[in-house]
Amino acid sequence: METSFLVRVVAGVAVGLVVVAGCSGGADPVVATTATTSSSPSPLASADYQAALTKFDEAVRVGLDKAHAAGSNADFGTAQQELVVVLDKQTTALRALVPPTVVAAAHTSMTSGLVVASTGVRGVSLAAEVPNSCGITVPALPDAKKAVDQQLRDLGQVYLTPLTAAGFQVGSFVPPPAPAEVLEERRADNGQVVLRNGGQGPGTLDITNGSAGDVAVSVVSGDPSNPQLMVYVQGSSSTSVGGISGDYEVYFKSGTDWDAGRNGFTRDCSYQKFDDLFTGDSDWSIDLQATPAGNASTSDVPAF
Repeated sequence: METSFLVRVVAGVAVGLVVVAGCSGGADPVVATTATTSSSPSPLASADYQAALTKFDEAVRVGLDKAHAAGSNADFGTAQQELVVVLDKQTTALRALVPPTVVAAAHTSMTSGLVVASTGVRGVSLAAEVPNSCGITVPALPDAKKAVDQQLRDLGQVYLTPLTAAGFQVGSFVPPPAPAEVLEERRADNGQVVLRNGGQGPGTLDITNGSAGDVAVSVVSGDPSNPQLMVYVQGSSSTSVGGISGDYEVYFKSGTDWDAGRNGFTRDCSYQKFDDLFTGDSDWSIDLQATPAGNASTSDVPAF
């Protein structure tokens, strides 16, 4: 008599059963198996999912704070790349989670939004710092930081809102709405002599500014950056200056936002001069509004 074995696999545990059988005539043992299947991970409990979201928030906040704190273009570039790494790592970590069923779609949307945000932050570039029309170089760093903030605002507004609507707290790192940009519009008083050099002479100059914009008029006997005097004339206004000595040229500059510290405008600048020489033995009147009936030509000049 031979003994054969029947082996069953039950719930992943092999159990051997001895079965006494008759002679099999040399037949091979019979082995029967039942295949096992692994069950899918269960969705996270709401509390555990919230803990994961909180960890995500903290990681991104640290990265964003470094970008905000950057004091130089080089520091910003380093912080920018670190923030991209944080966003990519968090994307991977969150994709590995099984969220509560009720927010499964919102969770998928969030991870997709993180990819968009990472790409957007990576694409922020520092603009070339070149002087504007007034000769002022505007730093590129503030605008780059604003661009990073906007990428994370978009992430919060578009991709995190479904989760917050479902009662989860996420997106504490999202910057508040950007304040409306307020451009300064500083002006000097009409007729204010903002600069005077040297002695005084008998000459006078009457100035009418028929244009809407403000101008600064310089009486120049040599270098336009070192005039006899410079007087501020507001738009649609007139003034008169005296104490002019010798022959001179008249330069004038227009623009927006007068910076008294540099005696110049900060935006939208243009620089011109009258082509004719003004003799010191005469009193002169000029109108700064271009007109076909005018008898004096002007030319553009470098900033002064």
